[in-house]
Amino acid sequence: MSRKSVCIWFTLLSLLFVAVACRPATQVPATQAPSQPEPTKPPTEGQVVELVYQNWTARDEEMPWERELIAKFEAAHPNIKIKLAVGPYAQHHDKIIAATKAGSPPDVFEIIPENIIAFAAQGAVMNLDDYVTKEGGEAFSAQYFPSAWAMGHQWGHTYALPWRYGVSAMFLNVKMFEDAGVPLPDGDTWTYSDMLEIARKLTNPDKGQYGFGYSGTKDSFGTSWEWMGHLFANKGGLVADDGTVLINNDAAVESLTWWSDLLLKEKVVPPETATLDEAALVDLLGRGQVAMWNNGPWYINNFKNSYPDTKIATVPLPLGKQDGASAGGTALAISPLSKHPDEAWTFIKFMTSQETLREWATRGFFMPTRADLLQEPYLQEPLMKAYSDSALRPNSRILGQYPETNTILIILHGYMQEVFLKLKTPKEALDAAAQEWSTILAPYYSH
Repeated sequence: MSRKSVCIWFTLLSLLFVAVACRPATQVPATQAPSQPEPTKPPTEGQVVELVYQNWTARDEEMPWERELIAKFEAAHPNIKIKLAVGPYAQHHDKIIAATKAGSPPDVFEIIPENIIAFAAQGAVMNLDDYVTKEGGEAFSAQYFPSAWAMGHQWGHTYALPWRYGVSAMFLNVKMFEDAGVPLPDGDTWTYSDMLEIARKLTNPDKGQYGFGYSGTKDSFGTSWEWMGHLFANKGGLVADDGTVLINNDAAVESLTWWSDLLLKEKVVPPETATLDEAALVDLLGRGQVAMWNNGPWYINNFKNSYPDTKIATVPLPLGKQDGASAGGTALAISPLSKHPDEAWTFIKFMTSQETLREWATRGFFMPTRADLLQEPYLQEPLMKAYSDSALRPNSRILGQYPETNTILIILHGYMQEVFLKLKTPKEALDAAAQEWSTILAPYYSH
């Protein structure tokens, strides 16, 4: 995968991370939903049904083998043909909303968890509860591990099936550890205190080497993604089930203080951190200027392609008061205006099946969303094992079960950068973010 496409994909995962447990059915503000289509008769025997499937990934430079998976589906279901509509991510979701309002949306589409509540409020995504019940209810959902299922099951209802998934783990530059005579950490037991001690030993400003690195620019979703593993490990959160904003509580302020002190007091991260994004961190770790950096498995190919001579290892994130990691992904949804919802369900069930996800994960360096695949040999290989282990940790939290996710994260990134630039204290920054968040989120919650 190209660096550009990885950065686009990471932006999709950009992060507002939530507890794995399912949210109660909080009120979603109603908007003017499009009128529902007239019921259609089931296709007669031999009749071919065409489904329009819109996504941003089945491009030659991104995931060309997705077309092969679609061809396998069509071979197994000769009465269903898939018309693939591929476009840039930047326009994807707006196009679906516009097409829904015009009464001609795609039957099936890729969606990020952050947009599900907004789509549901606008009548642009089908409630799949009845289909899940017919498949066995909890027995069906249990095929997916909890934090993956939570991507499509939001506010008490299932709106999409989980498709692609990634969770954070720590990338390590092995040579920097070896040169300093420091053993690699035990991913099952190490703590953030251990990480800080290691970072101190591996920091040598005279050589331009730092023990740790993280994104710090207001324009990078890595700024929140990389911090929130520590936030969750510190028993912090973002928004409570009743809509109460938690981003400025004691746990969050304590966590951001510790995080920013790595730059401002400990000086174990590069001094230019407030300008760094994920692409810069890949380069710094690949060149041996940063020893540790946490992010998702989609960057493995970047290291393999751009720094093939750099030995990289991965371990789960350190422990704090508990475990904690950021997670994100994409899901497959059906339009409520589809004239062929049963066939659309058959298609998304196929695309999230064990066989399909096995191929998808091994070819794209993604975590499969199904629990029955986590012990696959591929996921037990050294670089991927840290991710498969992290996926099952109880506090690996998925992105996107709050409305206006991207908006509130962008707000947070700006205030975090001000902390890194010494323009605000962590408490001042998080208090300001919380005030803006509360205003934005208030219409979505009933009290």
